[in-house]
Amino acid sequence: MNATEHGIKKRIEIKQAIILYMEMHGYAPTIREIGDMVGLSSTFSVHNHLIRMIATGELETDDEIGSPRAIRVPGYKIVKTE
Repeated sequence: MNATEHGIKKRIEIKQAIILYMEMHGYAPTIREIGDMVGLSSTFSVHNHLIRMIATGELETDDEIGSPRAIRVPGYKIVKTE
C-alpha cells in the first residue's frame, strides 16, 4: 500500500471513529482521542488528516482546527438522548 492509499484508509478510519464517538457521547472527540481511536500517537498527524478532511468537505468546523470538540460530520445530526 502506498502513502496515498494509506492516508485515504486512515482518513476513513478517522471519520468512522468520529461518528461512533459522537453517537456515544453527543459531542466530538478531541484530537488526542481521535489519535487513540485510530492508532496515531502523533497529534500532529491527526491534525494534518483533519486539515485535509475539512479541505475536502469530509468534516466541518466553525473554529480553528484543533479546537476541542469543534468538529462536525456533514450529513450527520447527532443528538444524545438520555
